Amino acid sequence: MPGSGLAWIADPQRLDEVRSHHPAGTCVCGEDLDAAEPAGIARSHQVHEVPLVTESVVQHDLHRVRCACGRKHVAERLGDVSAAPVSYGPEPARSGGVSADVPPHPVHWCAQLIADLTGARPARPHFATGRSDPAFRTKPQLSAALAARAKEAGFA
Repeated sequence: MPGSGLAWIADPQRLDEVRSHHPAGTCVCGEDLDAAEPAGIARSHQVHEVPLVTESVVQHDLHRVRCACGRKHVAERLGDVSAAPVSYGPEPARSGGVSADVPPHPVHWCAQLIADLTGARPARPHFATGRSDPAFRTKPQLSAALAARAKEAGFA
């Protein structure tokens, strides 16, 4: 069920925003509801919004100057700027968005987030024929194969 993993926030100080909605129009008796006596809040609904993640591209131009003696000098590259012409900055790794070492979040955490947001349960990966499947590999087998390919490519 969508939203089943969400929790009600009881402390109004923790809410980011409160929007009030008032009845509009006229009563069946003909009176304008804008002039009606307030009778309190009938019910409240909390909507947990997930902010849109956007990319911000910053170009770092390393300028060159020529000294009066004729020598040329180029500005130093900042420590958090990769030597590659195009790269991810430090923010994705800090926020858990990109990591070369380990997944940013456990698989079960991501599955729960998807379920909370959409109500859909991600399918669990499986092999149709299990261990008898020729494509089946254990984690140590996958690690060894990846290490061998990296060594062949000159990354060892």
